[in-house]
Amino acid sequence: MQTDKIILLVFYLMLSTLNSYATQSKSQQETTYTTYLLNKHKLFVARSMEGILFAGIQGENSQNCLLDGEMPLKNGNLKCGIHTFKVRNGKLEEKHHLPIQSSFTLKAQEVTYEYPNHQSNKISTLFQCSTNTEIQNLLKLMYQKNFSCENGQKIFYEEAKISMQKYIKNTNTYHQEIQKSLKHSPLENIVADTLVYFDDKILVFERNSYLYTGGSHGMPTKQGIILSRSKGLINVYKNIDFNNHALKTLLWEKYEEYLKQLPKETPPPTETYVDFENFKISDAILLDYDGILFLYQPYEIMPYSYGIISLKIPLIELQEFEDFKNSAFRHLLTTNIKGQK
Repeated sequence: MQTDKIILLVFYLMLSTLNSYATQSKSQQETTYTTYLLNKHKLFVARSMEGILFAGIQGENSQNCLLDGEMPLKNGNLKCGIHTFKVRNGKLEEKHHLPIQSSFTLKAQEVTYEYPNHQSNKISTLFQCSTNTEIQNLLKLMYQKNFSCENGQKIFYEEAKISMQKYIKNTNTYHQEIQKSLKHSPLENIVADTLVYFDDKILVFERNSYLYTGGSHGMPTKQGIILSRSKGLINVYKNIDFNNHALKTLLWEKYEEYLKQLPKETPPPTETYVDFENFKISDAILLDYDGILFLYQPYEIMPYSYGIISLKIPLIELQEFEDFKNSAFRHLLTTNIKGQK
């Protein structure tokens, strides 16, 4: 799975009035996440109406599946290690006879609040909801809101409107007319959440954000939100030692590899952008079926123009770290260790 290729920034409805609230879009994105049993393995597949978005295999030699052709995969081959599955009309062909262990669906909904007569000043949120009780309860914890697919748009819209009002109040220190205040301190805030990894124990959401408050450009950021399906939100600081020198060294090596692999047309800065002493283990983390990705925001380790940098450590290289073996991610290492014996 190429995590940076599965960003589903799908926006369906734009609102421009102060007193109205968002209504459900007819083209809301629904994605189904299915767990198949495959001998000693488990196959995890994310599928929308357009086709398969990503897939991974967990068990012996856990790994991502390769999608044959363009994403989403509508027709073609899904290659998962030694296994190849035929895909027709976005579904695994029935001839594979894979038993389904479990399945749930997420619905992506978006709300946008635009300040009246100032449409460039807006707050937009793409959030997820589910009719599956277990999953929806986890989403309530993630968003810190009591909502459902039926009332979510209204609740998130009202929150966006209140946030805009607070922003105007906090930035309008000279008590200008609102029109002048927004011209001097504009606001464009976009947040989109997408599930990019799931297994029996964990869900991982990728949160893509963009914030513009004036100046030459806005600031994009990417964060990971990790949920235990049994315990709720996972605090990465309780599961990873961010002062681990060996882990820092390993990530630094990945950073150096990244610099060497930059195409000739985008050479690295003439001088080192960050040295080892000031290099940090990022707390922005995503999971993959064969590794953990550490995300670095613009300016952290490279200039703004290079965007968000993802450094990946394969599971096999994490087996030497005791803190990972005792963390909420230990089941990833356990399955992979079995495959190496």
